[in-house]
Formats: sequence, structure tokens, C-alpha cells
Amino acid sequence: MLACPICSAPLQEVDNGVACPAGHRFDRARQGYLNLLPVQHKNSRDPGDNLAMVEARRDFLNAGHYAP
Repeated sequence: MLACPICSAPLQEVDNGVACPAGHRFDRARQGYLNLLPVQHKNSRDPGDNLAMVEARRDFLNAGHYAP
């Protein structure tokens, strides 16, 4: 179960992401992951992963490193 990083309430699946009962919402990226880092805690003018980081994550996961 995922918890809201803002209020710690449980997150439930909605549309294209997740939301808590208080209305904090986090959208799913095109690549399929959820970024739960609140906007006010991003210390960059260009927060988040760049294309190379997203591709590296996808390649790592597709290689089966977390497979049971």
C-alpha cells in the first residue's frame, strides 16, 4: 500500500494515478511510474528524471533484476 507523502493517508488508484482522501493527487508518468515527490520539495528548476535516467530505469527493470 502506498501512503500520501503529504498527509500519510492511504493512496487509492484513480484515473491515471493515485489520490488520498484529502485530495492530494499524483499522476502516473507515460513510462508507468508514480512520482510521489511533492512539488514544493523539488529543489531544482527542472525537477525529476531526465530522459537518460528514465531509459536506464526502464532497461534495468526490463532486465529482470527485481523478478522473483
